[in-house]
Amino acid sequence: MRKKQSEITVLEYQTPSGSALWKVDTMITVNGKKHRIRHQGFSSRADAVVWGEHRAAEVRLGIGVEAPREARRRAKDDPARWTTDQVFEKLLERWKDRLKPISIYSYTSAYRSHIKPVCGSTVFAEISEMQKKVIEKDTGQIAAVFRTMLRDAPKVKAILPPIVFDPPPRKRNPRIVWFEPEEVTAIREVLPEHYRAVFTFLVSTGLRLSEMLGLSWCDLDQRRNIMHVRRSLVLAPGPVFCTPKSGKARHVPLSETALEALREQSRRVHGIDWPDVPNGADPEKNLVFPLDRASFRVAMVKAGEALHLGKQCSPHVCRHTCASLMVQRGVKLEVVCQILGHKDLATTLIYAHLAPKHLATGLDVLSDALKVAV
Repeated sequence: MRKKQSEITVLEYQTPSGSALWKVDTMITVNGKKHRIRHQGFSSRADAVVWGEHRAAEVRLGIGVEAPREARRRAKDDPARWTTDQVFEKLLERWKDRLKPISIYSYTSAYRSHIKPVCGSTVFAEISEMQKKVIEKDTGQIAAVFRTMLRDAPKVKAILPPIVFDPPPRKRNPRIVWFEPEEVTAIREVLPEHYRAVFTFLVSTGLRLSEMLGLSWCDLDQRRNIMHVRRSLVLAPGPVFCTPKSGKARHVPLSETALEALREQSRRVHGIDWPDVPNGADPEKNLVFPLDRASFRVAMVKAGEALHLGKQCSPHVCRHTCASLMVQRGVKLEVVCQILGHKDLATTLIYAHLAPKHLATGLDVLSDALKVAV
């Protein structure tokens, strides 16, 4: 028996990275009214067709179909009839007083590009298992945003859907990339001159790129050689100053290498070893490294390619380099945690394998105890 041809239109497309994926983009008519069904990101044509046919069946049953204007108006104040779009807007209002601008921006981008096409017009309390499974496939930030929506929805009086959202844990690359000391020297030599002090400062302090871009001359205590990390400069989508990622400021000692990088930067920008910034000056108008982050990233990638490093060459690898070299030279993980500004020691433990000596010391102590016992 010949298999019936699907009415679902499925198209293949390429992502910016060159991967081939499939998307559904089709129109069906129900009771004389046209409904557009679309979603993208399927790894195979068969997956796209299955999702499209299931969604078409839901539309014919009236599930997840946008209500007429009058019905939507009546349902506006009924939490049981709020759509997912309405719930997200209410959550945004709540989050604006609690989250950083960069978090709001990333949440909104993730919702609009991945969650809204799946269930934006669906009544939030009626999100189906099929819709949940589509979102669960995105195990990264998309799943995290949806999980946060489910967690906070009751706080805005929304009714939760009868689903259990349990996506598989996100797979993380356990391999940490860092630069060897000789690679640090080689990269600095290859970088354009105006980026050399920037690179040296990142490697010698372990700051996040956003923290370095938010660093002001007002934050530097030259007499005591201390740096106050008080803010980050993030894109959300335009440049916005906010607190560091951990949510709190920290004080970091400046090594002689970091101080020399600061002097080099000052000589290049101001023509003197250290600018004279008056007390009460606006920190945001006296930035140490006023540069374009995208151009710096491109410069680092080109440096890695020119040197044939065979590894990632990016600003964040400078942070890994700082931590890795400290741990390899015996600096305690608790100290590294404070310098990097990690929220807790668990994050810093990714560098623990670089310091196997403390494990060997523990076993040596056990060995000595056993010798006494024997």
